[in-house]
Amino acid sequence: MSALTEKIGFTPAVGTRTYERIVEQVEDALLAGKLGLGDHLPSEREMMEQFNVSRSTVREALRVLESRGLLLLRPGGRAGPRIIQPSPEIVERDLTQIVRLGNSTVSDLVHLRMSLDGTACSIAAHLAESSDIAELRGHLAEMEKHVTGDSIAFARADAALHEAIWRLTGNDLLVAIGQAVRESIVQMIATETASQNSSQDSLSRDQVLVELIENGDSAGASAWVRRSLWERFADQVSAEEAETLRALAP
Repeated sequence: MSALTEKIGFTPAVGTRTYERIVEQVEDALLAGKLGLGDHLPSEREMMEQFNVSRSTVREALRVLESRGLLLLRPGGRAGPRIIQPSPEIVERDLTQIVRLGNSTVSDLVHLRMSLDGTACSIAAHLAESSDIAELRGHLAEMEKHVTGDSIAFARADAALHEAIWRLTGNDLLVAIGQAVRESIVQMIATETASQNSSQDSLSRDQVLVELIENGDSAGASAWVRRSLWERFADQVSAEEAETLRALAP
């Protein structure tokens, strides 16, 4: 038994879905600080002995941990799987699945996005430098180029603008959640179509938003984006839900 195995203190895995017990123990070791970024798990053979399970069970557990973005598997390597930093994309993927498979409503998602965007725009207005404003205006220019033409290109430029604003917060988790919420809203509102009028309205609103951010108006940028989102989605929810969301839209 290696020193690392003794430090972690793995115990035999029992139960009908044994690999899940292995996953839980590895995650518990991470949370307790017994494992850290860059550490290697024991070899497959040592894990088989420590958990008292078959090789296939160990490999199933490792695949689950890899899918959660916690491990880097290197088949054939001498060292065991390495602990890595979960990427924001993993958070985005998992949240998207939760939203789509759960009972979240359009109102729930719009509520969350209003809160996230309001916070992000407030921070962006406080932190944005001239180079950041130049990037935002570049996305606006791309939107303007496609406002009466390619709706897909317009939507991509619009998404890139808001992602750039989220990134200005320096919070990767906010970026991941924002992207997941945005995509989930698009998926749930299947009837929404991009018309020339709606594209022009989005462009006009985003132009005002960028100007507020450039002027360092944190309160104004936050209020403007929340109001814009409410006006955009109010007719996609019930009257009662719309009234609740209005409380976020000064």
